[in-house]
Amino acid sequence: MMTYSLFGDRTAGTAWHNIAKTLRHYRGIIGDNLRPDLREETRYLDDAECVTSQVWGSDGKHKVVLDIDMPAALIPSTTEGHFHLYIDRELKWKDYRLLLEALARAGVISQGYADHSIQRKFTTVRLPWVKKSAHEEDS
Repeated sequence: MMTYSLFGDRTAGTAWHNIAKTLRHYRGIIGDNLRPDLREETRYLDDAECVTSQVWGSDGKHKVVLDIDMPAALIPSTTEGHFHLYIDRELKWKDYRLLLEALARAGVISQGYADHSIQRKFTTVRLPWVKKSAHEEDS
């Protein structure tokens, strides 16, 4: 499977960098290290060994940062700034529905998208080369 990554480039100004620089980062974290005395917070990405989901300077806010242990692909949509995520993992419908509900509740996907997907019992995205019709652009 071909995998595309939004976050693979350390260059300033890239999508990954623009997200990562807003998050807290550390050096000294190895594996699932839970001991705060073994890690040191750093403000600079070049000095860090890991990035967290915690937003710098916020009161307990997070951005979605996940370690996905299976093949995945993030494909740009024809709508600027939107993406389609494919994860190569088979789920039973009841588990997939729970995932959709949680993603909608967290605001990662729209509630309307989740509701329509649950009604028809599958999600759907356009293929990367298929653009929205003029009617859909206006709605």
